[in-house]
Amino acid sequence: MKIIHLSDTHIDPEILHNIDSQKRFNLALDHIKNNHTDADHFIITGDLTHFGNDASYQMFIKMLTEAKLPDHLYPKLILGNHDNRKNFKKNFPHVKTDQNGFVQYAENFDDKTFIYLDTNLAGTDAGHLCEKRQQWLRETLEKEQNSKIYIFMHHNPLALGHIKSDSIGLVQRDD
Repeated sequence: MKIIHLSDTHIDPEILHNIDSQKRFNLALDHIKNNHTDADHFIITGDLTHFGNDASYQMFIKMLTEAKLPDHLYPKLILGNHDNRKNFKKNFPHVKTDQNGFVQYAENFDDKTFIYLDTNLAGTDAGHLCEKRQQWLRETLEKEQNSKIYIFMHHNPLALGHIKSDSIGLVQRDD
């Protein structure tokens, strides 16, 4: 199984911190299209945009559309701390949510289950899995106990030993 994984595309109409996120994302999409159409899955794990506004999400969608990737490589999308859940859901109505409105879901592929978690909490850079999201995860894991589980999320679930990364990792590491 071949998985393409991107994160932190930070799409914005402006060049931020001397980084042209549009150019970088287009280069990545071109590379995927030219070298990795044999991939089984393409997943972008959050911070799709830098400010989570409609204009940035529309730009992200336009870039994906213009890339003309094969249908099977339209990416699965997850929220990061720079994303805005309300604006994301408005711009990506096809992306599944759980019963509480969090952008998280599971998909089955043969003997595998991919679980996409929403660790976004407005107003903070750190990752969060509140009790409702943890309960959904427990129920999903119980239901899929005979599958090989793959979990995708934006925030680091464990400390990495790097002060900056650890300060914005998943808050509920021990839960």
